[in-house]
Amino acid sequence: MNKKKVVFGSIIFVLLILTAFLGLSYLTLLKETNNDNQQNAQVAGTLVEKVARLTVIPEGDPTIATVEDIETLETESPSIYKDAQNGDIVLIYSEKMYIYRESEDKIINIVPIANETK
Repeated sequence: MNKKKVVFGSIIFVLLILTAFLGLSYLTLLKETNNDNQQNAQVAGTLVEKVARLTVIPEGDPTIATVEDIETLETESPSIYKDAQNGDIVLIYSEKMYIYRESEDKIINIVPIANETK
């Protein structure tokens, strides 16, 4: 009977240690994710400010992307991406899309977005 108590106690102890470890790991991951989200928001805000200094932009938060495969984009939409390069930033609002080259602090293209209403 005593041996069962020791084994049971040992199992409980190991489970408590494992739970504490997993909890700490989760909290660390959550903290890193929050830090990444804050950094992303700061970077997005900075990009929006830079573009807003060069032209009038709509209110609200844009969807932001980076051009990574210019050859494919030029093939699919040559008139939009003809002067763009890999590394350019694309800010997409509901009515317009802005292609911005941060290294030169200039807007490469502004494209109206057709909104179809039913």
